[in-house]
Amino acid sequence: RVQSLESLDESSTACDLEALVTESSNQLIGEILSQGATCVNQLFSAESRIQESVFSSDHMYNIAKRTTTLAKGYTGGGSDELETLFLYLRAGYYAEFYNDNISFIEWVTPAVKESVDAFVNNANFYENSDRHGKVLSEVIITMDSAGLQHAYLPQVTQWLTRWNDQYAQHWYMRNAVNGVFTILFGGQWNEQFVQIIGNQMDLAKALGDFALRASSIGAEDEFMAANAGRELGRLTKYAGNASSVV
Repeated sequence: RVQSLESLDESSTACDLEALVTESSNQLIGEILSQGATCVNQLFSAESRIQESVFSSDHMYNIAKRTTTLAKGYTGGGSDELETLFLYLRAGYYAEFYNDNISFIEWVTPAVKESVDAFVNNANFYENSDRHGKVLSEVIITMDSAGLQHAYLPQVTQWLTRWNDQYAQHWYMRNAVNGVFTILFGGQWNEQFVQIIGNQMDLAKALGDFALRASSIGAEDEFMAANAGRELGRLTKYAGNASSVV
C-alpha cells in the first residue's frame, strides 16, 4: 500500500486531527478542505480511534460523492480540493489495510470508482502541468489503493503512449505518471487484473516503446524507463499473448 508522498513545496501547517472526529460527513469535508492535504497526510499514521471515525464507510461514501461532483467540474490547472479529497480516499484504503478495526461496506468502492471515473473522463485528464500533476498523482494512486487496477488499463496504456519530453519536464507529472507502474505492480494481487493482463497487447507494446525511449537516457525520466522495462518483464508471468512482445 502506497503511503503519502509529501509535496516538495509543503510548509509547516498546524493540524487538528481531533476536529476530524465527527459523525457528520459534511462537517468532515469542511474540516478536511480547511486543513488541507498536509494534514490529511497525518491520517496515515493517526491513532486507531481517529482512523476508525474518520474512515467510516459512510464518510468514505459521502466524500467520494463530493469528489465526483468536483471532478466533473474540474477545469484543469490543478485543484487543492481534489488533491485533498483523493488523498483522503486513498488514505482510507491504507487505513483499512493496516487497521483491523476498519472494514468498508461493499458500496464504498463503487462510489470511489465513480469519483475516479469522473476525473478520468474529464477533458483535462491528460493536461501537462505541475499543478495538474499533483491532483493526477492522487487519482492514479487511488486506482491502485482501491483495488481497481483492472479497470484503468486503457488509461495506463494511454499515459505510456502519450508520454513525451514536454511531460517529462515537470516533476509532478513525472511523479504522477510513474504511478502507472504501481498499478501494474499492484495488479498481481487482483484476480480481475490477472485474468485480463496477459492479453493487453497494446499495453505491452507501450511498455516496450517507453522502456526504449532514447531521449530518457540520462534525463529526468530515466527511472521511469527502467520501471517500464521491469513491468514489461513481469508480463511474462501471466498467461496470454502479451508476453510474446517481451
